[in-house]
Amino acid sequence: MSVKPIGLGPVSGKVRLVTPVADPATQLGQVRIQLASAGDTRLGLFARGTVSVGQSCGTAVPFSALVNGPDGPAVYVSIGRTIEARPVGIGLFSEDEVEIRSGLSENDMVVVRAAPFLREGDTVRPVESAEPGSRN
Repeated sequence: MSVKPIGLGPVSGKVRLVTPVADPATQLGQVRIQLASAGDTRLGLFARGTVSVGQSCGTAVPFSALVNGPDGPAVYVSIGRTIEARPVGIGLFSEDEVEIRSGLSENDMVVVRAAPFLREGDTVRPVESAEPGSRN
């Protein structure tokens, strides 16, 4: 478990308590975390927490590539110069990526940006991403 208070470095911690029910209106729940060391943190400070529940070395895409299709999560794949919607099975999440368990192979060119603005059959000009480890 890692907590990143705004304006401070990450602090490790341990989940102490998870409320059994989420608020139906906001779909938010509460988690109590015991920090390893308080350091410069103080009561009322806003922070973002990441809980590690598992690890996987499978194929992953950025959250920006994931769209909600009629049959669940999907990604757009470039087939030549046209776009094809591909339903995918998702797995573990990290801060900025989601694991793809089924429906995609490593060599597929995935639309990373602007996916919500595309439709199946649209014509595109694929461009390789300069970011290491990412796909278009």
